[in-house]
Amino acid sequence: MNKVYVCIAALTIGIGCGGEPFSFAEDYSLSQDASNDVIDEQEDANDSDAIDSGVDVQTDTFEDVEASSDTNDDTFSDVFQEVTDVTADVPEDVAEDTTDDVTEDTANDVVTDTAADTLVDVGVDADTSDSCSANLQTDSMNCGACNHSCEGGGCSGGKCQPVVIENANNPGDIVTDDQFVYWVHSGGVSRQPKLGGVTESISTTIGTRGSLVLSNGFLYFTGIDVSIDSIYRCSITGNNEVELVTGVNFAYSMAIDSTHVYASQFDPVEPTNLIVRGFVSGGTTQMIAEAVSPRHLTVDDTHVYWGELNGLAIMKAPKSGGTPGVLSPNNHSRKLTNDNSYVYWVNGTQPDLGVYRILKTGGTKEKLTNVNSGWGIVLDGPDLYWTDPGNNTVGRVKTNGTGGVVIATNQPDPYNIHADAHAIYWSNRGNNTIVKLVK
Repeated sequence: MNKVYVCIAALTIGIGCGGEPFSFAEDYSLSQDASNDVIDEQEDANDSDAIDSGVDVQTDTFEDVEASSDTNDDTFSDVFQEVTDVTADVPEDVAEDTTDDVTEDTANDVVTDTAADTLVDVGVDADTSDSCSANLQTDSMNCGACNHSCEGGGCSGGKCQPVVIENANNPGDIVTDDQFVYWVHSGGVSRQPKLGGVTESISTTIGTRGSLVLSNGFLYFTGIDVSIDSIYRCSITGNNEVELVTGVNFAYSMAIDSTHVYASQFDPVEPTNLIVRGFVSGGTTQMIAEAVSPRHLTVDDTHVYWGELNGLAIMKAPKSGGTPGVLSPNNHSRKLTNDNSYVYWVNGTQPDLGVYRILKTGGTKEKLTNVNSGWGIVLDGPDLYWTDPGNNTVGRVKTNGTGGVVIATNQPDPYNIHADAHAIYWSNRGNNTIVKLVK
């Protein structure tokens, strides 16, 4: 029987007597996966905080300060006060977009990043002044910019390279919080500090790879096996593990909101299967809809969306229960995700291979980019990251279909994928590894 478990989860101000430029080192702060472009928002927020506190920043408007103050005669406090006075005019000049330009390709073209087979983005903790003496093209501690560490990965062409952070038997879903990366595998659930360290076992209850979600300090998990018919929960430290929701036969995929955990029941020997949900606090399941062969699912504020293996369709139904409807026919979908307007998915077999989207209200699906045999997909602000086991690649494309690029090659059977503000993580089934790529 199938069971699912849940786990509770300085600025250095340099001002010369003769109007020398200001410099600053920006503190890095990890953040959770967000619906907006977390990297740019965090940089903007940090810059705004610096301005509001009267901290000097290096901008193109320094000439304004120099023009309004004779720095050869003024004291440090005079210069500081005058810089503070002009900060109201500075904000739009402060934010420096450290993300490299993404090649604007057509929706059906994917451009391989031949320089490094990795992300083109610069990390949010980087000092882009290029004032250090390191080789920014090859130095893994200063990759692409001063103080931008690849955290164990190499640096080539100024871009971080993927690094294996752990071996894991038959790895499945991956999630992160501010401090740890978690994954489910045959043998249970494990975690490791995001900046590196010792891997800890969180749970050994399930003996097979399964589904994993994280919410409010708890991990919810299950195994894809006929012997597991429950959803389990535990804290992020592995304590207080409970059998949370019972009666979930062969749970294939899970999703979560503030009140419920959702699961697709996919028993291949049964002619009819179900989409069900249970309270995050525990209890029995509630049927949302009947399905034929439901696999991966995603939820929003009002609906559940899932892919039918045999029906070859993207389906939707009200979260509170009701008659399901076909959102998009003729799709052999794998993983799904959604934002305010669209549902996104990867088709893994012919004839419609690729990354797609469709309006939640229906219509015609749009192809965003090509894949050979896609599997995983994750939304990260304006970007979608995907895995392609057919080509052994990991890629990225904008949600509007522009900027398709391969960010990693030679990945043996890349499977599930996760992204946060700091890095991209995926599991390779071909060599049973968990991989990290710093942005």
